[in-house]
Amino acid sequence: WQPDFSSGASVTRAVEYAGELFRAEPWARSMSLTVNDGFGYSENDVLRAQRRQDGALSMSPLYYTFVAAVAREVAKQHPGKKVAFLPYLWVQEPPAKPLPANTMAFLFNEPVKEWQAWRGKVQHFGIYQWLYGWTYVFPNHWPHAMQDYLRWAREHGVVAFKGESYAAWAVDGPKLFVLNNLLWDPDQDVEALLKDYYVHAFGAAS
Repeated sequence: WQPDFSSGASVTRAVEYAGELFRAEPWARSMSLTVNDGFGYSENDVLRAQRRQDGALSMSPLYYTFVAAVAREVAKQHPGKKVAFLPYLWVQEPPAKPLPANTMAFLFNEPVKEWQAWRGKVQHFGIYQWLYGWTYVFPNHWPHAMQDYLRWAREHGVVAFKGESYAAWAVDGPKLFVLNNLLWDPDQDVEALLKDYYVHAFGAAS
C-alpha cells in the first residue's frame, strides 16, 4: 500500500510522524517519504495519475505535491531537518517546480543523468546504491571506480549515502571495507586500504 497522496490527512500524518521521529531520535537529520518498493498505490491516485510518453503511469505530479506539502510543515516545526526521498519507479520524473529547500533526492541507477534532471529541483542530494555480489560468479569489486564515483558525488554536492548490501563476504569483504573507508575520505589510498584488509583478514603471507 501507499498513502493516498491526494488526501490532506496523509500530509497531516506524515508531519506527525516527523515529530515522533525527531523527538525519539533528535540526532536524526532527515525523515524519509520514499515510496514502497512496488506498485500498490492508492486507487484514488491511480485514477488521477498521468501517462508518460512510454505509456507507463506517472505519480510524480501527485507525489511531489504531497512531498512539498509535508516538507513545508516540517520546515516550520523542525528547522534544519530534511525530507528525503528516492525518485523510484512511478515517481522518477522531477516535478515541474522546485521543491522546498529542506528536501533531499537520493540518486541511483544513473546518478549523473539523474543529477542533471534534478538539478534546480532540490538543493540537497544523496546517493543510493545496491551493492551486489552474492550469487555472482566473479567478485563485483571495482575499488578505484568506487573512489571516482564518490569523488564525483562530493564535487556535485552529495551529502549522504545509503546502500543495500547483498554480499558474499568471502569475496565482497574488500569492496565493502574500501567503500566504507572512502565514505569517510574519498581521497584515501585505495591500494593501501586493500592491503590493510588483506593483511588483517588473511595474513601477510596470503
